[in-house]
Amino acid sequence: MNGRGWSARVAHVPRGRRQVRESHLRLLVPVALAVLATSVASTPVSARNTSARPSGRSEVVTPSKVGEGEGHLIGESGVTGTQADRLTLPTPRNGHAATKPPPSEGGHVSRGGPSTGSPDSAAAASTKFAGMSQTASGYGAGFPPDSTIARGSDRVLHLVNRRAKLLDSTGGVFAVTDLNRFFGATSNGVPVGEALFDPKVIYDRGSQTYFAVALQGQTASASNFYLAVSRPASPTSFAASQWCRYVFDARILFGGASTWADYPGLGVGRNTLILTTNQYSTTFEGGVIRAWSKNYFANNYSSCPAWKAPYLWTGYGPSQATRLPDTLQPALHYTNPTGVTPATQPAYLIDTVGGGSTQYRVWKIANLASGSPSLFGPASLSGSSNNREPDRLAPGSLSNVGIDTGDTRMLQVAGRGDALHAVHNVRCQFGGGENEVCVRYIQLSVGNTSNGGITTSVAQQSVLGGGDGWYYTFPSIAVNNSGAAATAFNAVQVGGYRGSAWAAKTPTASQFSSVSWLAQGTCLLDATYDSRKGFYRAGDYSGAAADPDLSSIWVTSERSVNITGVGCGWQTHIARITGI
Repeated sequence: MNGRGWSARVAHVPRGRRQVRESHLRLLVPVALAVLATSVASTPVSARNTSARPSGRSEVVTPSKVGEGEGHLIGESGVTGTQADRLTLPTPRNGHAATKPPPSEGGHVSRGGPSTGSPDSAAAASTKFAGMSQTASGYGAGFPPDSTIARGSDRVLHLVNRRAKLLDSTGGVFAVTDLNRFFGATSNGVPVGEALFDPKVIYDRGSQTYFAVALQGQTASASNFYLAVSRPASPTSFAASQWCRYVFDARILFGGASTWADYPGLGVGRNTLILTTNQYSTTFEGGVIRAWSKNYFANNYSSCPAWKAPYLWTGYGPSQATRLPDTLQPALHYTNPTGVTPATQPAYLIDTVGGGSTQYRVWKIANLASGSPSLFGPASLSGSSNNREPDRLAPGSLSNVGIDTGDTRMLQVAGRGDALHAVHNVRCQFGGGENEVCVRYIQLSVGNTSNGGITTSVAQQSVLGGGDGWYYTFPSIAVNNSGAAATAFNAVQVGGYRGSAWAAKTPTASQFSSVSWLAQGTCLLDATYDSRKGFYRAGDYSGAAADPDLSSIWVTSERSVNITGVGCGWQTHIARITGI
């Protein structure tokens, strides 16, 4: 799902459990580097340890027991010991046959879609294979796919809404199942409760561990988090012997209103596992940061550790009086950033300020290994391009075919030392007609003040667009050992098919190289399914992850394709990007 929390942004429509957004990106619009840097020697905000709240604290937000991190380890029998009702899943609406040919498969067209030829740089998709596809009913029927990926030493873990798949490096399948079974939302092997949604997965190269999360429930009376942690470095199945599984209550009280969790963010630092959410009652109430010792859960080879409540932040400033913003995106740190004595072993988060602002905000959690973690920030800085909201519905050649253009929230952050690489969508303009959507990339340098505060500056930034009539949406980002980056995203032309595309850049390049197809679309999706938004949703995100040795980058995104029994539905593709 996902809803936006800023009044300057579009209406707060949660995006998490949707049924849910969209090409040769010849035109890369470089943006002049911003030299503005701000140092914030902020007073750190101590966390509430939800298993032992610090004394003497005056909290504006007072969580009840439902927000105190109640949870437990899931046994082999599942979340309960008795047989429960099976899941009842909605039947998706079929798509319709395409009436417009796909984009040209020729070389680099100045106003075309991604190329099927070789990119301008040495980057190449050396391995490509299909991920998962929508099905007519059951656990493959969820949409949008919310495609995410993690890469271990010789495994690829691929999660989408409703399903999980474990593969080898060439696409060979070790295991595939629905999300409820993967996360243990079962009773005696039968899925229970609502279908899980909004999956996220990362691989931590330091502990050689996969961490995966998903949500269940979208009401103030029922909202749960599921956490799955791998045990062997290279799991071969989804058996209980190879995974530790946990469930905990995701509800939190804001001003007396019980809230449910949506749109999780998952990140990891040297010894910090971070989970962020947007919390809703009947409207957006605030962002939440939860954090644990990464090593506590990763130390599980001989047995699964008991559940441990998270450290919790619901605000910042004196007594956490100012509520946290929506979509604080935690970084997946591939190598560790620098810490100082007042702020050891930091792990960073970034959020965008929408509504035409140029601002980004940087946060960090530090000192978790000491048992007394603190939240530092925000440190604000400006890029040189406005974070303008995309149009909510791009025009189509067919009256009921629109393009889900997304919004400007931060979508993924990759950390390499003291460099943070991040991507999100932004409105752009080519040709003087309707607005398009581009990928905005920004690289931030981060550091520490003497008292542990945050220093940050813009190292690189650019806008990646496809020209007149092209929309690039839901980008992902990962970096390799040299600092080179790769992104995957949806690519669609007005009235055309939704495809998945990728691009890469070297560490010193001011912009991404030309874009290539990961997989071209073959049909037009029915745009009338989501009555709240008025068109068929896409996204909500793509995925990118570096190999554990940081030599290459794996990406995944979705395309539209004709599927027997479904009509026009989604299909994900996976690729390994080398040569950067």
